[in-house]
Amino acid sequence: MQQRLIGTFALCWAILLACLSACESETEILDIDYGISYFPMDSGHWVIYQVDSVIYSKFLAGGKDTVSAQLKEVLGGTFIDNLGRTARKVERYVRHNPNTDWTSIAPNIWYALADSQRAERMEGDLRFVKMAFPVTQYQTWNGNSYINTANSSLHLYDNWTYRYTNIDEPATINAQQLDGTPTSNSFERTVTVSQTTREDNDNLVEYSYATEQYAYGVGMIHKELWLLELGSKPIESPAPWPDRAENGFITTYKLIDYKH
Repeated sequence: MQQRLIGTFALCWAILLACLSACESETEILDIDYGISYFPMDSGHWVIYQVDSVIYSKFLAGGKDTVSAQLKEVLGGTFIDNLGRTARKVERYVRHNPNTDWTSIAPNIWYALADSQRAERMEGDLRFVKMAFPVTQYQTWNGNSYINTANSSLHLYDNWTYRYTNIDEPATINAQQLDGTPTSNSFERTVTVSQTTREDNDNLVEYSYATEQYAYGVGMIHKELWLLELGSKPIESPAPWPDRAENGFITTYKLIDYKH
């Protein structure tokens, strides 16, 4: 009787193992791409941009001036930020002459961090939530939530709603470098972060518009930022933006080189 019970137990155990094995082989392993690779965080990764700005001020001849430069950003070492999170240094090198060697320039230090939920950058004294994961057309967030927009110098960052457009679309970035050399880079997968639309903050006395485009495995490849104010000009001025601006700037970033 004991041998029969042992045999029956062994048979049941064998059947159970077979069933578990079959179930395991049929289990689908979900490999979800949250889009985190749109915001690379690998040490040594670098990008170079052509940066062109139009600055508006009543103290400038003609009320405005243009400035061009090249910006190189290199991801450096890590450290623990004031919230106890692991962040990575962003070393920023700026040159106005293409013949200036990057190694001769002292960098300015920003920093960035990313986890499974979002990506942030500390740009000077301002912290931005650049991306929210996963990257989907339904994702919206307040990327300026850490900015004190009650401060009069920062009020143009108020009421921005970040959202994704053109997800996983191919794109080509054309730019003209400081020496006039044209460059072109094409990417198979890009996504645009619309931070504020042209209509969101358009009124008679101030105007803000911001958008950033990211390439998979590369990071930001294009940026356009308008922060403009009417100033002391007559509010009845019929001129459209940016012609009516007395204060502010328009800046564009275009990728000209990078290292994966």
